[in-house]
Amino acid sequence: MRIANPRLIRLAGTTQGAIIERGDGELIVSPLHQPVLDLAGPISRVTLNQVVGAVGAIWADSFMVNFREGIAGVSVQNASQIINNLLRGMWKFQISATFQFSGTTNAPNSTRLVLIDLGARNLPLVDFGHITGAQMTKETSFDLFLQDDNWSLEYIRDATVAADALFASITLNARKIL
Repeated sequence: MRIANPRLIRLAGTTQGAIIERGDGELIVSPLHQPVLDLAGPISRVTLNQVVGAVGAIWADSFMVNFREGIAGVSVQNASQIINNLLRGMWKFQISATFQFSGTTNAPNSTRLVLIDLGARNLPLVDFGHITGAQMTKETSFDLFLQDDNWSLEYIRDATVAADALFASITLNARKIL
């Protein structure tokens, strides 16, 4: 099976002196043997606490983002958009997250990174509860095959009260595979 993939040409073009020939933009996958394949495109955007891509534009490139937040005392719930619209296809997410919380335990409250579908339903990829003395470090990696465009990612933090202290840091390396 031949899969047209312009990312292969972009990868070849990132090395100096590369010669791009006919067929370089195709990936041949044998129907009998399909090994694990991880051909990520070069990272096209790195941000810190900023939205990746323009509002309404579909994002089709690999990116890396870090969201950091330190809260001391009262704070209202906050939702920060990381990316507005992911292009359909296969993505590989590598997430590294660190959280620390002290203060008033409020078990229903949490800080999380969520994947949101077209129906505005969200799936927490990382979820940290606001429980006194809690600390968490998580590193995970997984593949997603999105059938439709317009998926989004959000960092959501529930409200804190006067005696609370929260630190959160989430680094996401989102790589477009196919």
